[in-house]
Amino acid sequence: MPYYEILYETGAHSVADYADDEEMFAAVGAHHARALAGEKGLDVPGGHNAERVVKVLKYDGHPGEGVEVSAKEVKKLVDEHLTDAGGVDLLSLSQAARDLASPTVEGKAHDSNYKAKEVETFEEGWAA
Repeated sequence: MPYYEILYETGAHSVADYADDEEMFAAVGAHHARALAGEKGLDVPGGHNAERVVKVLKYDGHPGEGVEVSAKEVKKLVDEHLTDAGGVDLLSLSQAARDLASPTVEGKAHDSNYKAKEVETFEEGWAA
């Protein structure tokens, strides 16, 4: 089942799974229409207004799962944390390994929050 990362005008993001592109366009279109009308979003904590959608990214699986790195990247990481005595600074190595293993990235407001590569990008098609 495909997953879609929805990027809103405000810079907020969400991930949803839909059966196919048609279902995604219907759901995102309904949400976008509520935003244009100044209506509340569905299932929005605190009853905030819906937000306009600027982009939707499609993934084959959930973009937050299945992070894999090469052995070469891990070896490089270990080499970068060698001490002068030939040991490894485990605290800094573990922090760097956590960052390497994280599926998310710091990006701009309308860029993906994930390292995973999207299979398709939609920048229109849901607006009324």
